[in-house]
Order: sequence, then structure tokens, then C-alpha cells
Amino acid sequence: MRIARRTLRTALLVAFIAFAFPQLVGLPFLSQNPVILQAALIVSRNLLFIELACAIVATVAGIILGRANQPWRKLAFGVAACVLLSRLDIYELLFHPLQAPAFISAADTKLDAREKVLAVSIKGHIRAYPVRSLSYHHIVNDVLEGVAVAATY
Repeated sequence: MRIARRTLRTALLVAFIAFAFPQLVGLPFLSQNPVILQAALIVSRNLLFIELACAIVATVAGIILGRANQPWRKLAFGVAACVLLSRLDIYELLFHPLQAPAFISAADTKLDAREKVLAVSIKGHIRAYPVRSLSYHHIVNDVLEGVAVAATY
């Protein structure tokens, strides 16, 4: 029984780390070490396998513990929650790409003269995407003269 409880706790810890580590490494505005980035990428690429292995181990440990030991259900629920959360990309939930940007002429703009923009010129047509807007959306999907444009910052 003690081994099953330890195994269940270990499965929960591994499932949580596998879910949280790549998310934390990817946070904006943190310094990023190449070794840590590589480790996060390896975990991300193998996340489904890791999480499923943890879920199987938690299920087996739960069956061994049986009904006599009810607290195992909370730990098994924690593993299941990590498995489900690992399937979400929190950055997709936080940042919404701008799909249909609206534009006005440069003469009508209310931008400060010092404001930074990303500019695109295609076939003589120019679009400018203010960095202020890009810092929220992180990406603007646009079409200019029939050419798909993805402006990002």
C-alpha cells in the first residue's frame, strides 16, 4: 500500500511538472537559457506520452489502493487534471490573434509621431501595424493585395 501511495504521488508530481514546465519556460519577459529551452521542447514533444503514462500509473495505483484508502482519489484527480490541462495552450487563451484589422489613412491616424509600427509594402500598397496593438494580440492575420500577411511582435 505504501508503494502504491508513493507511486501515485510521484505520478502526480511528474504530471504536474510535465504540464507546468514548458508553460513556465515560455512565459514572456523571462530570460531564457538555451539548455532550459531545449529541455522544455523535449518535454513538450513527449507531453502526451508522459501524461498518459502518469494517468495509467495513477489508475493502477488507485486500483491497488482500492476503496479502503479514499484520499488516493484526490491524487488521481490531480493527475487527471494535469493530463487535461496539458492539452490546453494557455497562451491561445490569453492572446487572441486579430483576424480582421481595420485601417485608416496615415493622415487620419491618432498615433503619436514616436510610436513604433511594423510596416509591410506589397505591390506599392503599405500597411502599418502599431506595436502597441501587436503587444496585446501578438499576431495580426491580414491580406494585402491578395497576399496573406502575419504581422507579429
